[in-house]
Amino acid sequence: MPHFLNCCPNLLRSYEWSFELENYGIRFELIGNDLVYTVAHGSLKEAYVAKFFDLHEKVLEEGGLTAKGYYYRIINWEKLEKTTWKARSMYIDGLKDLNKKVPCKLSVLFGLNKFMSTIIGISRQFVSVPITTARNLEEALTIIEREKRKEIETKITKKEKRQPEKTYTEREISKYSEELLQFVGTIDWDQEGISPENISNSHPFKPAFDAIAIIKDDIDDLFQERKRAEKKLSKANQALESLNQQLEETIERSNRMAVQSEMAYIELDQIFNASADGMWVIGNDFNVLRINETLLALSGKSQEGVVGKKCFQKLPLNLKILENRVS
Repeated sequence: MPHFLNCCPNLLRSYEWSFELENYGIRFELIGNDLVYTVAHGSLKEAYVAKFFDLHEKVLEEGGLTAKGYYYRIINWEKLEKTTWKARSMYIDGLKDLNKKVPCKLSVLFGLNKFMSTIIGISRQFVSVPITTARNLEEALTIIEREKRKEIETKITKKEKRQPEKTYTEREISKYSEELLQFVGTIDWDQEGISPENISNSHPFKPAFDAIAIIKDDIDDLFQERKRAEKKLSKANQALESLNQQLEETIERSNRMAVQSEMAYIELDQIFNASADGMWVIGNDFNVLRINETLLALSGKSQEGVVGKKCFQKLPLNLKILENRVS
């Protein structure tokens, strides 16, 4: 159930407006009656995007913003590490769909690391929501309040007039192109990381440098996932080899025991049949289980006529006489 924080009476938080997953979490709060504040941490993966937007829509509905028809948003990414390329694509598509249902008049982000700052810079043109950045929460709140006072709320009105775009000579373009090619040529694909920090923001190909850096980072992630998968596969193979070895040793022990048992049986059978004394084996039900040749000869019976029959029926011998005859 929602409750108000003592430190900020205009901030509404619900325990149901957050979730924690493996290496990713998100929390939504409502400031005033039209400002959504989100705090994320960890790494956003494609498996988490749908759950994120389900919760986002729930917050808009329960916070009364769906009925209001618009909202503002401040995003705290101080502890957000990165996103996968597929998650970014799904996230942008989700923002577009959500913005059709409930338009966001302005999103202000702060706490961006270098990676996420580059992502935002490249993604602006693909998102229909006006986006700007701030240094901290206080500055973000100031930007939102300033935007609310403007007559045109669908776009960010820039303070200064737009300067005419700079044109470049063929020689300059050739120089900048050469710098871009040299940058690509120095990339070590076997090592993680790439840094276009020495590229000035005024460089006409700066977005291309940033895009290459993001692609390299995504490739690094794929290599890391492959290494983790190979490591898991290696462990699984080692475990399987160990299991196979144990199974082979067990089979070998079983075979040895079977051979030893067979040899012992043969020896006992030889002793039983070669004994000068008449012997038989009788079960608890008085059935004859085995009888040796000596006793058969003394009794004048055959194996078929005795084995499986009651001892007292098929061999009604006087034990004393038999004992004397056997001895």
